[in-house]
Amino acid sequence: EKTSVTVTKQVGEDEKIFGSVTSAELEALLKAEGLDVSKKDITILEEIKKVGVYSAQVKLHPDVVAKFKVWVVAQ
Repeated sequence: EKTSVTVTKQVGEDEKIFGSVTSAELEALLKAEGLDVSKKDITILEEIKKVGVYSAQVKLHPDVVAKFKVWVVAQ
């Protein structure tokens, strides 16, 4: 888990985010880091409902899966 991305979201009460974090958002953030990945290869491992750190993974090859951290911060 050497790679991490930061998603900025509007938050409400109890640091709950409005909306959700999507694989399309993560795809764009990973591409900005120079990684050529497709949203269909990204799996969010935990339900993202609040500000915090979460895990996700991306399938790089049929036999290779890389995990990365998703930081969700308040806007």
